Amino acid sequence: MRSVRAAKVTVAAVALCALMALPAGAARLSSVRLPAGLAPVSITATTNTVVVANTLSSTLTIIDPAKAKVIGTMHTSAAPLVTFADGPNLWVGFTDGAVVRFSSATRRILTVTRGFTTPVAITAAGNRLWVADKTASTVTILNRNSGAFVGKFDSGGTGPVALAVAGNRLIVANSDSKVLTALSLRSAEPVGQLTVSDHISAIAAAGTRIWYTLPSQNLVGVMESTDMTRRGTHPTAGLQQDGLLVYGTKVYVANGASSLVVQIREGSGSIIRGHRTGATPKAMCVAAGRLWVTNFNGRSVSGIPL
Repeated sequence: MRSVRAAKVTVAAVALCALMALPAGAARLSSVRLPAGLAPVSITATTNTVVVANTLSSTLTIIDPAKAKVIGTMHTSAAPLVTFADGPNLWVGFTDGAVVRFSSATRRILTVTRGFTTPVAITAAGNRLWVADKTASTVTILNRNSGAFVGKFDSGGTGPVALAVAGNRLIVANSDSKVLTALSLRSAEPVGQLTVSDHISAIAAAGTRIWYTLPSQNLVGVMESTDMTRRGTHPTAGLQQDGLLVYGTKVYVANGASSLVVQIREGSGSIIRGHRTGATPKAMCVAAGRLWVTNFNGRSVSGIPL
């Protein structure tokens, strides 16, 4: 099996090198590299800005994506772990166990919800905000408009690190137990589960299909969330898959140990092309015609034309 997998990765790598050599179109935006703080771990796009959480600097870097420039730095009292933009709200989870709701426009604090241990992933569906607490192995629901506590539920495994909404289900990636759990968006009750072969680091939804990383195997997998069944795995021509983003018909995979983001087709999993980044690409978002990528060990953010 190892020789077959190695052959697949080699073929994919050759194809990737050829695609990377293709000249960019004259009308395309240029790639940019902007400074950030220490250990930029999360990134999100608000209406007019991109916000980066720098965990070891206890700062938020504010970027104007249209001008491709840093326009500010917010110093925080605790280390930020995750950012999530939700219309007028910017949500940030911190190491002190707080989830803070800021105004996206002014970045003033609107509400503070405490009681978390390690809030590392946030997403929204309906009028609810869902927060994954890695250390506690729970998923907490907050009111999306007020930040008020609604309920706390078991994550269906241990060490939840990522969330994605697929149809009427919330998919939770429990990294420590290597389990993908589906929770009902209505009741938060578990409605399905899939055990995988690696510690998942990221997931992303494409309709009811869920992409997930298998970082020690240098693969990404796909499952159908309606029945929690596998739909195959794909090599990414890179090492240590740390981030995933689905945008349109493409999936972007951040290969942390290769300083490479690889673009693949959502339907087939075939490689389209690769993009060089700074050291250890991790989290991604899209704004103003670029894919923005945090370089965790590079103290920077890469902006790659779509």
